[in-house]
Amino acid sequence: MCFIAKKSVKRRIADRDIHVQKILWRDSFGLIRSPFYPNCIWEIGETKKAQIEPIMYEKFDLLEIKEGLHSAASIVKYSNKFSTWFGTNMGPVTWVCDADEWMIVFDCIIPKGSIYYMNSENECVSDCLKLVKEVDAIEWP
Repeated sequence: MCFIAKKSVKRRIADRDIHVQKILWRDSFGLIRSPFYPNCIWEIGETKKAQIEPIMYEKFDLLEIKEGLHSAASIVKYSNKFSTWFGTNMGPVTWVCDADEWMIVFDCIIPKGSIYYMNSENECVSDCLKLVKEVDAIEWP
């Protein structure tokens, strides 16, 4: 997964816990995994940490972050991009879930003091993310 934003998007430090959502999947053994990094197993209550290394593309006025903990301020607001990635037309994305596995939306927290970026499309990437709980139901637009 890749975070892309205008170069003007600045690195922020969370002055409070920030509530976000993340899409993960549960495999046939019940393990919660990342769709793009299937070896990354999550547990409720766990806080993961990662390095964030922005790449600046001066010519295009863009900032890109490939690694980090990706989430969205709201999966429903983010659903147009989500359905493009996870719908039937996958494009260049490598899909790792088998037919017996399914996607789940989780509430998460970017903890106070974490470094994060947020773009105009509601995407977030942070150096720290806590998995809080599974969302019961999502009403897609």
